[in-house]
Amino acid sequence: MSAVTYRPATLDDAALASDVMTRAYPSLPQDPVLTRYRWERVRSGYESARFLADRGGEPISFLGFTDLGQNFPSATARLRCGWTNRNTSWSW
Repeated sequence: MSAVTYRPATLDDAALASDVMTRAYPSLPQDPVLTRYRWERVRSGYESARFLADRGGEPISFLGFTDLGQNFPSATARLRCGWTNRNTSWSW
């Protein structure tokens, strides 16, 4: 089983991140155009970091972090449905 690797998500990854988030939660589809729009326009005074996780060259997760200032961080993780981690015996 190949290792999970993480890389920073760029603006050009907004569509891929939207796809991963939609596959994780099909009832809450993410629009790639709106995702990129939000990524391009981080609120003044806030800082964001976004990452994609891959296993075997296939995207399996989107991870996002936003520092809302004044000690109110926000974290988001979306793990693609159907991906199973046999080492820990859990699946989504």
